[in-house]
Amino acid sequence: MDDATFNLYMAESSPIFQDVLIFLRYTGARPCEMANATWDDLDLDRAAITLWKHKTSGKVSRPRVVILHAEVIRLLIRLRLLGRETTHIFVNAWGQKWQNSAICQRLKIIREKHGIPRARTLYGLRHAFGRNAIKAGVDLATLKELMGHTSVLMTQRYADMAGQTDHLRKALERIHG
Repeated sequence: MDDATFNLYMAESSPIFQDVLIFLRYTGARPCEMANATWDDLDLDRAAITLWKHKTSGKVSRPRVVILHAEVIRLLIRLRLLGRETTHIFVNAWGQKWQNSAICQRLKIIREKHGIPRARTLYGLRHAFGRNAIKAGVDLATLKELMGHTSVLMTQRYADMAGQTDHLRKALERIHG
């Protein structure tokens, strides 16, 4: 998802849904990880959310650790100060955890209103996170951990930057000084 689409989604969303968008953009987390994260999973001292039940928990015996950017830490502190008595960090207007169908419906309404292609989904924030990390020079092993992949082979698909050359030019500058 490009910046213009993200900004449009932000402008067309309620403050509660804006929190969801910000979290996903700055963490690279899967939407289901956002929806399942509880306050008990949050460790502000480590700047991380640790999820024991996650997409790949059947394949690996370790938790999914979502590392938190400073922007997300500010967001979580603000949400905590609001004093909502909820188990889950991100809840809808009724205080319930987000359901995938509700998230998809919100985005569908915005896409149809503005003629945004159907492929511009919430998962696009995760893909943009991966591509941006590669462009910024983050190595595949580190990105694998940040994204919670079980294998670097999955992470390698973000390295396909066909037609984009700025990051390659910067790499040459790093190599040759």
